[in-house]
Amino acid sequence: MKRKFDPAELELMDRPQPVSSELERDLKNLRSLNRWFGSYSLVRHFLRRWIKPDSRLRVADLATGSGDIPRLIVDFARQAGAQVQVEHWINNQRRSRLRKG
Repeated sequence: MKRKFDPAELELMDRPQPVSSELERDLKNLRSLNRWFGSYSLVRHFLRRWIKPDSRLRVADLATGSGDIPRLIVDFARQAGAQVQVEHWINNQRRSRLRKG
């Protein structure tokens, strides 16, 4: 069976839905995949190049999933002594701002 992709149709996880144990499990799995398959190390590679002490940055994370990458960015900035504002979007809506101020 060939899988079809329709860009006009939201992925199952991105559709409006109540928080369920299945969704929480899937988000936990995404965090594990990010950690084990190199997403965190790739993001840290660029953070080391871009975030210096006393720097100020604003970052947008689209389709953020569980928000683990924005948290990684904020934690890195805190350790570096920098200021960063991260805005992340889920389902085309801005959910929150994470800041180091």
